[in-house]
Amino acid sequence: MRLLMPIAAAMAGSLAMLPGCAPGQGPPAIRVVEDFPFDPGRSHEGDFTPTGGWSRLSENLYRLEDCCNVYVLKHENSALLVDFGSGRVLEHLKEIGVDKVDRVLVTHHHRDQVQGLCDLEDYGFQVDVPAGEARFFEDVESFWSSVKIYINYNCRSHWNTIRRSIRVGRKVAGGDLISWNGTGIKVID
Repeated sequence: MRLLMPIAAAMAGSLAMLPGCAPGQGPPAIRVVEDFPFDPGRSHEGDFTPTGGWSRLSENLYRLEDCCNVYVLKHENSALLVDFGSGRVLEHLKEIGVDKVDRVLVTHHHRDQVQGLCDLEDYGFQVDVPAGEARFFEDVESFWSSVKIYINYNCRSHWNTIRRSIRVGRKVAGGDLISWNGTGIKVID
């Protein structure tokens, strides 16, 4: 071995050893020293931090600058949300005349889009997620207990997966039509 590089997993202390490649050799095999333990008791206070306030985009469409942009489609005193962010949106809906959330449409599985749902024990609205990413919402504990720690050169963003499973109401795919209070929303992959 020409080079030995330790990689420590921040939360678990796991160690993977990657030997360097000699000229003409393929990439080395990855040897995982120990499994990545799953500990549901670990908390993540403030995974991403909210950043701003409301913007009114049209008569019934608002944007809340949170750890991601949370869009609120308003109909009378009800709302459909696109993404959920930190959940701070629930504290500010009265400012725009909204008393209840009927539905949340989630654009993708990254933590900044839905981390606030992980903190709610029970919510009275439906959550729609992309069908192709449903496992990153419904069975997060299995994902985190089986993820392998190693240098990942393909830049996948699964490390932004939420920390706890949430209840999914519907899995949607490209071409699906979502109807809410007379408004149609077409899902695009």
